[in-house]
Amino acid sequence: KERIKKLKVGDKILATVIQAEDNRGYILLSLRKAAQEADWRELENAYKDSRTLEVEVIGSIKGGVQVRFNSLYGFIPYSQLSLSSRMQANVNKISGKTLKVKVYEYDKGAGRIVFSEREAQTEGERAEEIEALSKIKPGETYEGEVTSVTPFAVFVRIDSVEGMVHVNELAWEKIADATKVAKPGDKMQVKVIEVNPEEGKLILSRKALLPNPWDKIKEKYPIGARVKA
Repeated sequence: KERIKKLKVGDKILATVIQAEDNRGYILLSLRKAAQEADWRELENAYKDSRTLEVEVIGSIKGGVQVRFNSLYGFIPYSQLSLSSRMQANVNKISGKTLKVKVYEYDKGAGRIVFSEREAQTEGERAEEIEALSKIKPGETYEGEVTSVTPFAVFVRIDSVEGMVHVNELAWEKIADATKVAKPGDKMQVKVIEVNPEEGKLILSRKALLPNPWDKIKEKYPIGARVKA
């Protein structure tokens, strides 16, 4: 629609023939189908030239995010998102964002397009992300700030990077909804469980720093004792 509004007499346009001749002798053309063809051509050229494109995020879906490039729709897997975008996707705060990407792979016949934000990062941006994560070591303890919470996880910022505390790693007792025990702005002591700078992964645990109730289970519930349950 935006392209049509910008058209003026004398412009050269790409159009697809729908019907060679109607009952009035006119040739029927489609600008919508031609727009898709033009976008495919631009996408193919960008892939050949390893050129960066801009896409709009539609929303988070299983395994990544759905994006739109003009009239075409594509997909960015979590593994191909930058660290900051991945964290935003985890808390559904990435919709509407514009990302710089490169075409990772495509199949025009199947209408399938996979983009990569990480491939579009400059060497400096990628190096900064990897360096920040490399400073965080597995097994170490940090105090971070809760940036966002979903029912299944709490996201904690340590220095300039964010990590995830899964709901099962919040406490020894079962927690059904992480939003009931944490909120943005809270300070949280966490232990690093896993860090992978190349994949932009930082997994944390609060439970690992809490006393293990099973260590004193025999004292609390000796064999043969009667307890209310």
